[in-house]
Amino acid sequence: MPLADLFTGKTPPFGPVFSYISGTGGNLYFPLPYARSLKITIEQTGEPIGLYYEIGHRTYPAGTAVETFDPKQVGSWADVQAQVAEALSKPKSLSAPTGSGSHTHRLTIRPGETLSIPSCWANRPSTNGRPA
Repeated sequence: MPLADLFTGKTPPFGPVFSYISGTGGNLYFPLPYARSLKITIEQTGEPIGLYYEIGHRTYPAGTAVETFDPKQVGSWADVQAQVAEALSKPKSLSAPTGSGSHTHRLTIRPGETLSIPSCWANRPSTNGRPA
Protein backbone atom coordinates (compact mmCIF):
# COMPACT_ATOMS: atom_id res chain seq x y z
CA MET A 1 0.00 0.00 0.00
CA PRO A 2 1.24 3.53 -0.58
CA LEU A 3 2.76 5.01 2.58
CA ALA A 4 0.31 7.93 2.65
CA ASP A 5 -2.64 5.49 2.65
CA LEU A 6 -1.40 4.00 5.90
CA PHE A 7 -2.22 7.26 7.71
CA THR A 8 -5.69 8.01 6.31
CA GLY A 9 -7.51 5.90 8.90
CA LYS A 10 -9.41 4.32 5.99
CA THR A 11 -7.12 1.34 5.35
CA PRO A 12 -8.19 -1.74 7.31
CA PRO A 13 -7.19 -2.76 9.89
CA PHE A 14 -5.54 0.61 10.57
CA GLY A 15 -8.75 2.56 11.29
CA PRO A 16 -8.96 6.15 12.53
CA VAL A 17 -8.29 5.24 16.16
CA PHE A 18 -4.99 3.63 15.17
CA SER A 19 -3.87 5.81 12.27
CA TYR A 20 -4.23 9.52 11.46
CA ILE A 21 -2.54 12.67 10.19
CA SER A 22 -1.52 15.19 12.85
CA GLY A 23 0.09 18.42 11.70
CA THR A 24 2.44 17.45 8.89
CA GLY A 25 3.03 13.86 9.94
CA GLY A 26 1.27 10.55 10.06
CA ASN A 27 0.83 8.53 13.23
CA LEU A 28 0.24 4.80 13.56
CA TYR A 29 -0.54 3.29 16.96
CA PHE A 30 -1.39 -0.23 15.84
CA PRO A 31 0.08 -3.08 17.88
CA LEU A 32 2.09 -5.37 15.59
CA PRO A 33 2.97 -8.44 17.63
CA TYR A 34 6.02 -10.44 16.61
CA ALA A 35 7.67 -13.50 18.11
CA ARG A 36 11.31 -13.00 17.06
CA SER A 37 11.78 -9.92 14.90
CA LEU A 38 9.95 -7.19 13.02
CA LYS A 39 11.13 -5.62 9.79
CA ILE A 40 9.58 -2.37 8.58
CA THR A 41 10.48 -1.21 5.09
CA ILE A 42 9.53 1.84 3.07
CA GLU A 43 9.79 1.68 -0.69
CA GLN A 44 9.52 5.00 -2.47
CA THR A 45 9.88 5.50 -6.20
CA GLY A 46 10.32 8.85 -7.87
CA GLU A 47 11.30 11.69 -5.55
CA PRO A 48 13.29 11.02 -2.38
CA ILE A 49 11.19 10.87 0.77
CA GLY A 50 11.89 12.83 3.95
CA LEU A 51 10.96 10.59 6.82
CA TYR A 52 11.06 10.78 10.61
CA TYR A 53 9.96 7.77 12.57
CA GLU A 54 9.76 6.59 16.15
CA ILE A 55 8.97 2.97 16.90
CA GLY A 56 7.89 1.85 20.35
CA HIS A 57 8.17 -1.79 21.27
CA ARG A 58 7.50 -4.09 24.20
CA THR A 59 9.69 -7.00 25.22
CA TYR A 60 8.19 -9.99 27.00
CA PRO A 61 9.90 -12.47 29.32
CA ALA A 62 11.54 -15.48 27.68
CA GLY A 63 9.03 -18.24 27.02
CA THR A 64 6.03 -15.90 26.61
CA ALA A 65 3.84 -17.06 23.70
CA VAL A 66 3.45 -14.23 21.16
CA GLU A 67 1.53 -14.77 17.93
CA THR A 68 3.21 -12.87 15.08
CA PHE A 69 1.03 -10.36 13.20
CA ASP A 70 -0.47 -11.83 10.03
CA PRO A 71 -2.57 -9.47 7.90
CA LYS A 72 -4.58 -12.48 6.69
CA GLN A 73 -5.74 -13.14 10.27
CA VAL A 74 -6.84 -9.57 11.04
CA GLY A 75 -10.55 -10.41 10.75
CA SER A 76 -10.27 -12.95 13.56
CA TRP A 77 -8.89 -10.22 15.85
CA ALA A 78 -11.94 -7.95 15.56
CA ASP A 79 -12.88 -8.23 19.26
CA VAL A 80 -9.32 -7.53 20.41
CA GLN A 81 -9.02 -4.60 17.96
CA ALA A 82 -12.23 -3.11 19.37
CA GLN A 83 -10.92 -3.45 22.94
CA VAL A 84 -7.59 -1.83 22.03
CA ALA A 85 -9.35 0.94 20.09
CA GLU A 86 -11.53 1.66 23.14
CA ALA A 87 -8.50 1.77 25.44
CA LEU A 88 -6.58 4.09 23.08
CA SER A 89 -9.50 6.46 22.50
CA LYS A 90 -10.51 6.67 26.18
CA PRO A 91 -7.37 6.24 28.28
CA LYS A 92 -7.82 5.90 32.02
CA SER A 93 -6.48 8.70 34.18
CA LEU A 94 -3.54 7.88 36.39
CA SER A 95 -2.90 9.42 39.77
CA ALA A 96 0.29 11.40 40.22
CA PRO A 97 2.95 9.58 42.24
CA THR A 98 2.99 10.36 45.97
CA GLY A 99 5.10 13.41 46.70
CA SER A 100 5.10 14.61 43.10
CA GLY A 101 4.12 18.09 42.01
CA SER A 102 4.25 20.41 39.07
CA HIS A 103 5.20 23.93 38.23
CA THR A 104 4.53 26.25 35.35
CA HIS A 105 6.84 28.91 34.00
CA ARG A 106 6.46 30.84 30.78
CA LEU A 107 9.47 31.41 28.54
CA THR A 108 9.28 33.71 25.55
CA ILE A 109 11.76 32.70 22.87
CA ARG A 110 12.32 35.30 20.20
CA PRO A 111 13.27 34.31 16.63
CA GLY A 112 16.90 33.24 16.50
CA GLU A 113 17.17 33.02 20.31
CA THR A 114 17.97 29.88 22.30
CA LEU A 115 16.94 29.40 25.92
CA SER A 116 17.41 26.49 28.29
CA ILE A 117 15.15 25.40 31.10
CA PRO A 118 17.20 25.40 34.30
CA SER A 119 17.91 21.80 35.30
CA CYS A 120 17.46 22.68 38.97
CA TRP A 121 13.70 22.95 38.36
CA ALA A 122 13.43 19.23 37.75
CA ASN A 123 13.93 18.21 41.39
CA ARG A 124 12.62 21.20 43.36
CA PRO A 125 9.21 21.94 44.80
CA SER A 126 7.20 24.68 43.20
CA THR A 127 5.40 27.73 44.61
CA ASN A 128 2.97 29.68 42.45
CA GLY A 129 4.47 28.35 39.24
CA ARG A 130 8.03 29.30 40.23
CA PRO A 131 10.74 27.11 41.71
CA ALA A 132 10.90 27.38 45.51
